Amino acid sequence: MAFDIPAPADPTPPRPAFDASSGIIGEDAVSAFEAVGVVCLRQVVEPGDLPAILAGCEEARSAPTSMATTIGGDDGPGFFFDFDVSDRIEAFRRLRDDGPMPDLARQLMRSERVVRYFDNLFVKDGGGGAATPWHEDASFQRVNGADSINFWLAFDDIPHTTALQFLAGSHRRDEPIHLMGHFDDSGVYADVITRGRVPAPPPEELGAQFESVWWDLQAGDALVWRHRTLHGAPANTLPTPRRAIAYIWLGDDAFYDAAPGRTDPDFRDDTIPDGALLVSERFPLVRGTTE
Repeated sequence: MAFDIPAPADPTPPRPAFDASSGIIGEDAVSAFEAVGVVCLRQVVEPGDLPAILAGCEEARSAPTSMATTIGGDDGPGFFFDFDVSDRIEAFRRLRDDGPMPDLARQLMRSERVVRYFDNLFVKDGGGGAATPWHEDASFQRVNGADSINFWLAFDDIPHTTALQFLAGSHRRDEPIHLMGHFDDSGVYADVITRGRVPAPPPEELGAQFESVWWDLQAGDALVWRHRTLHGAPANTLPTPRRAIAYIWLGDDAFYDAAPGRTDPDFRDDTIPDGALLVSERFPLVRGTTE
């Protein structure tokens, strides 16, 4: 992995975005998601909800869990992330349970079922906070199948200079999942899942195969991508933080990987047989039935 992900030179996003303020999206948005592996949805979070959410970001950072990590931050900007904050902070629980995400996820996956997997809060400080290396989320999950999607909600305006970038169509690669690596560029973790997984190729090799796409965001917008869509981001050179949360939702084509080894964090429920539909008390069904 590498941190040399430059900001897009052209300030014009290369792909359209879609209005999701009604909680319903059209076939054009779903088709774009299927073709590119990522879609931008506007106005998913109502403006009136943002003050409580931003306060929740501060609460989460001031009282991190044992799963939290901060890259950098000792003498300068840091990149903080923590998991399942919606289980302990009301603003994120309301966003998870009362907002439009499960229904939008169901539409995007064309799925009967929607399962809640976990959530991941990100706070990237301004002034040069760490870049995000190219990676696929599948490396960090116990999910086989296509229907694991990351619903990434922005709580600050994010211009092209610090925007997430995606390799269009990379979710359709016919190759194994990449081995899980550190976000601090220190290599691959020890004792990770290796069954059916391979080392990631050099970033320049990936970039040569796919078009890089991105969107500038307003607070309340969302980026949604499949877990095999490669993505990364430059450092946050803005003077203000970049705050966001990712909720991971699973659909009909999501099956449990009980292989030996760990993920990060190692969310698991081995009451689910290897290769079975990934739904349980730990990973609850929120839409549809298991019948």
